[in-house]
Amino acid sequence: MNNIKQLLIPVLLLLLLTALSACGEKPPVEETSPPVSISSPSASLEAAPAPSAVPEIIPEKEETSLKPEPEPETDPVPEEEELSAESPEPDYPAEDLTAALSCTVGGGSRWAFGDRDWETYNYISSYEEILFHCDTPVKSLYFIWDCTPGEYTLEYEGGSVLCGEKGFWHEYISLPEEITDFRLCLSGTEYIRLCDVYAYSEGAVPDYVQKWKEPWEEADLLLISTHCDDEHIFFGGTLPYYGRERGYRVQVAYQIGHITNALRTHEALNGLWTVGIDHYPVFSTLKDIPVEYLSGGRYAYGEEGFCEYQVEQLRRFKPSVVLAQDIKGEYGHGAHCLTGDNLCRSVYYAADESIFPESAEKYGTWDTPKTYLHLYPENRIFMDWKSIYLESFGGLSAEAVAIKGLDCHVSEQFGDMYNYYNRYWDSRIFGLYRSLVGEDVNKNDFFENIPEESLKK
Repeated sequence: MNNIKQLLIPVLLLLLLTALSACGEKPPVEETSPPVSISSPSASLEAAPAPSAVPEIIPEKEETSLKPEPEPETDPVPEEEELSAESPEPDYPAEDLTAALSCTVGGGSRWAFGDRDWETYNYISSYEEILFHCDTPVKSLYFIWDCTPGEYTLEYEGGSVLCGEKGFWHEYISLPEEITDFRLCLSGTEYIRLCDVYAYSEGAVPDYVQKWKEPWEEADLLLISTHCDDEHIFFGGTLPYYGRERGYRVQVAYQIGHITNALRTHEALNGLWTVGIDHYPVFSTLKDIPVEYLSGGRYAYGEEGFCEYQVEQLRRFKPSVVLAQDIKGEYGHGAHCLTGDNLCRSVYYAADESIFPESAEKYGTWDTPKTYLHLYPENRIFMDWKSIYLESFGGLSAEAVAIKGLDCHVSEQFGDMYNYYNRYWDSRIFGLYRSLVGEDVNKNDFFENIPEESLKK
C-alpha cells in the first residue's frame, strides 16, 4: 500500500505542474494587437470607404485622364473656321484694274470709269441691261453712287452678291471669288445715278477705298454737326482723337442733309474717312436754308424745328457725351444757332417718353450724362488740338488731321479756311451745358467723370 502511495504522489505532482504551466502560458502575438480595436465602431465606419466608392473613383480618374485627349481633336475646328471668316487682307497691294473695266449699257453705249469727278454721273434704269467686263480677274469693287441706292445685285457665272441694302453712297464690295464678267441688276429703285466704279485684283486695296460699317448701335460720343464740314471747322480734332486715337464709339449726325447738293455728301464721307471715322454718318432730310441768327433759324425751320431729329439720335445712340455748335451760331449762322439752342431742350426731351413718342417707342428714352456746346461761356474746358499728337496718324497733331478732313470739302474751300474761322471761333473751347456726373475739374477731356466701364468702346 505504501508502495502505491509512493508511486501516485509523483504522478499527481506532475499532473499539477502540467496544469499550472498551461494556465500561465501567454497567447500568441498575432492574436493580441488588432489596430481596429483602438477606434470606436462609429469612427471606423466613417473612416472606411463606402463599398461603391471604389468602382466610382476608378471611372472618374479614367474620364479625367482622357479629357485632354479629345479636346485637341474637337476645339481647333471652330477656331480655324472663325479665323478663316475674319482673315485679314493679303499683305500685298491689289492692282487697280479700273482702266481695264468696260461697261456696256443696253447693248450699245459704253461708259468709262475712274475719273474721280463725282460731279458727273451716269443715269441708269432697271430696264437696261448693264454688263461689265475686265480681262484680268476682279476680286473687289468700289461703287460711288450719287444718291442713296436701293438694293442691287451683281450677277456672275456661278453666283451673285446682294448689295446696296445698307444705303451707302460709297460701297466697297469684296467678291467671294474672282470674276471677269458681271451684270448689275437694280431691284430697289427704277432709276439711279452712278458716279464711278473701281475694280481691283486680289490684294489690299488702296487707303482711299472706304469700307463703311453701319452706324453704331450705341455710341460713346454723338457729334451733331449742322452742315457737312462744320465737324472739322468747329470741333477741331474731336473726331480723330476720340474716334481713332482713343478708340471710342463716335457717331456723327448731320442736322442738314444737303439733299439737293449731292457733292456735299461725297465730301462729307471723304472727310470723315480721312480723319478715321468708319461708321456711316446719319443725314437728316432737312434742306440747307441760308439764314442769319437764331431768329432766322426759327423762322426757317420752326422754333423747335431741329428737336425731333436730335431727340431721335440721342435715344438711338444713347451717348455718354453729346456735342453741338455755338448757340450764337459762331459767326451768326441761323442754322448753327438753332442746332445749339434746340439741343439745350432736346437733352431733356429725350428722357421724357411723352415727347416725340414714336422714337421713344422705337429706341426707349435716354438721359445724356454730359452735354457740351462750342464756345458756351460757362464751365469751359480747353481741348488743345494743336498739342495733342496722334500715334494712329503718324504723330500728327489732332488739329493737323482735322485740317486734312476739311480739305476734302473742296466745294466749300476758300483760302486758309480753318485758321480763318478759328481766329474768331476757336475750335478748342467748349462749355459744359449740362452734366449728370458733376463738374469738370481738369477741364481737358469731354469724358472727365464718365466711368471707364460705362463706355461702350
